Formats: sequence, structure tokens, C-alpha cells
Amino acid sequence: MNFDRASFLSCLVRPKGKPKPQDKADDLPKHPDIPVNPARNAPPERTLLPYEHPPTGPSSFTKMPPDVILLFVDLVDILTKYRVMKTCRYTRHVLEPTLYQHLMLLEPDLYRRSYWLHECLVKKSSLISQIITYHGPLFPPKPKTLFKAAPSQDVDDEVLLRVYSDVKADERWKRAVAIFLRANRIRDLCFIDFVDWVQSHAWAQLRIGVESMRLGRLVVQVRTAVDVLPILRTQPDLTHLELLWGAEGCHNLEPTDIPKLKYLSATLDIAALVVPGRPVEEINLLPSQGNRSQDQTLLEFLSLSSCPIRRLGFKLYNIFNEDAVRDALQAVSRTLTDVEELTITVGGRISSRLLILEIPAFPSIRTLTLLDATLDADSDLYHSNNLLPGTDSWGTTDLKRSATWADVEARLKETCQHFTTLSHTSLNYLRWKS
Repeated sequence: MNFDRASFLSCLVRPKGKPKPQDKADDLPKHPDIPVNPARNAPPERTLLPYEHPPTGPSSFTKMPPDVILLFVDLVDILTKYRVMKTCRYTRHVLEPTLYQHLMLLEPDLYRRSYWLHECLVKKSSLISQIITYHGPLFPPKPKTLFKAAPSQDVDDEVLLRVYSDVKADERWKRAVAIFLRANRIRDLCFIDFVDWVQSHAWAQLRIGVESMRLGRLVVQVRTAVDVLPILRTQPDLTHLELLWGAEGCHNLEPTDIPKLKYLSATLDIAALVVPGRPVEEINLLPSQGNRSQDQTLLEFLSLSSCPIRRLGFKLYNIFNEDAVRDALQAVSRTLTDVEELTITVGGRISSRLLILEIPAFPSIRTLTLLDATLDADSDLYHSNNLLPGTDSWGTTDLKRSATWADVEARLKETCQHFTTLSHTSLNYLRWKS
């Protein structure tokens, strides 16, 4: 059989201009009653699900008024709110201002990120007017990525650098001034800074921004005592004031300044200047370096409040000296007779006999809270004085039993007419249990 190579190749290569072969369905015999489907190999069409239909216009969610959307979104956390905000431009327009209304930056991780927050607020200046609550630094710390120091240097070195450097030459101070001079809607302000405001002379300009706010709550915790008098004179609606590291100028307060003050947290010497003539109902006395006891003379100024002081908190000094603790409790009970809720920071062991004998001196007391306290059951507690309930017969078994918090609470309920609850926290870091 002769094999022609050229004929064989011509069979494999289609000549130019020859049309492509059509679908085999065209070659099938056509029956008039049986329709031929050329796309018989394609998958059958299925019914689309409701969420698969292409949008024909604005969704029903975007048609809802912003107030209704905010009612739903207020029930979720900030991360979920952020995810909803990223869905479309309408939700971003509605929800983005709410993310900046309440800024809580006191946690360590958030405190270190306050630098980026200030940078964002400067770029989006329209969000500054949305801030209602701000808890954080006025002068944010520099991030580690921007701090020019050795990698092994500790964060405290950066704090020292901020204390002894010229604050006004820092870009962070310029941003803070730009922000807080415009944040006049803030009602709850708590700022904590390690900057030496007095030495840097930068406090005056930021103070102007604080004075323009209509605050209901003010917490000042800075490295040095600053003059808060100009601020307090411009806050007629202030009801909550905390001066954690001291303040200056309080001795020049006028009787008409901060007329609505209800809560004060400060040292005893500052509280004696602020409380008289104001409707203070709750006081938290902070420890001071110079005063190591509850001065009876200063406590008498607290009784000059225009409202009875119902809630009081203070710290005991010389906890290992029982006489000093007794003198402090007696001084407070003689001066502030309307205290109903008493909170005492012990910081060690406290005698059960001392509590049973001295707490009833508060005629209106209802609740007693002891912080960082461990009960010291006295050996002579079960003496013939019958200090504990149910101890009329003194047998050997009773003498071996130690007093508990429940025993002290039961005895206080008997001796105090309105007493209801005794609570405490233990010194866990010293591994003392009670």
C-alpha cells in the first residue's frame, strides 16, 4: 500500500477559510414534534434565593432613620459597631461619630495607642466635636516605633524624657492643643499625665480648652499639683471632682463656685477647703504624705457640707498600732454622724474586737466595706463581755473557736440599728486569707 505523506498531512491540517465545525446538534435529524435544545449540556437554571437577587434600589436598612439604627447598634460592643460601619457609606456616616463619643484610654494597651488617636482626630477634625467622654492623657506617650532610643530601654526612660523636655517643642503638645481647644462638648473629663505642667508652662493653654467645657465630672491626675481654680470657677454644673495628686488654688474658692458638687475625692486638707457650703454627699479621702492621721480639726470642716454626708471612704494609717486605728475611727464617728456607707482601706490585719466596739459609734451606718483586710481574731474575744452572739455559756469548745467575718457581721447587726451588710477584700498578694 502506497503512503502519500502530503495527503496525510492535508487531512490533519484544515485549510484556511474552511468554517469551523458546527454543533453536532445541527446534524441530527429534526423531528417536528420534538424540539431540539442546542444547550442541552448546560446545567439547568435554578431559582435564586432571596439574598441572591441583584439590588434594584436602596436596601430597607439604609431607608431606616439614623435614630432607629443607633438604638440597635448601641446594644453591641465597639468592635461589632465598627464592622457594621464598614458595610456601606450610609452606616459609616451614621456610626462613625458614635465611635468617638466615649473615649476610654486608661487601660495600658489603649493608653499607649492614644498617640494614634490624637493623630486621627487632627486629620478628621469634624469628629472632635463628637467627643463627650475622654479618659486618657492630654499629652499622649510616644509610640515605641517613634521613640529614638535603644530597643532595650524601658518605657520609664521615655516618661523621664517627657518630664524634663520642653513640652511646647513637641508635636504631640501641638496636637493636644488643637484637639482640646475645639472639644467643647466634653462632659466627662479624666486626664492622667506625667508631664511637669508647672515647669513646662504648657498647662495654661490647655487649661483654656478645659475652661470652655461644661463638665459634669472632672478627674485630674498629673505629676505635679496644678492650679485648678480657674477651671473650677467656670464649671457651675460640676457634680463629680477627683483631685488625685493634689491641686493648688482651692483656698481661694468662692462660695458660688461649683455649687452642685456631690462627690469629692481628694486629700483631707483639700477636702476641708472644698466641702464647706457645698452639697457634698460622698467623700473619698486620699492618703497624703504630710498627714498620717485623721485630723479632728480638718474633719470638722467636712461637717459643714450643706447636705449630710452619706458615703465616706478613707485609709487607715499605722494599721499595726491599734490605738491609732481606734483614734481615727472615733474622730470620724464624732464628726460625721450621718454616714450610712463606710469604706475603709485597711492594708493589713484589723482586730475583730476593735470593729465590734467602734463601728456602733456611727449611729446611721448601714454597710461597712473593708478593703485589703484580714480579720485578726482576738484571743480575749470570748471573754465575759459577751461580744459575740450566742456565747452565753463559755465552754471549752467556744474558747477554741476563732471569730469570723460572719460573727462580726452578726454582732454589728445586733448593736447597730440600721446595719445590713459587712463586706471585705483580702490581702491576696500577701497570701493572707480570711
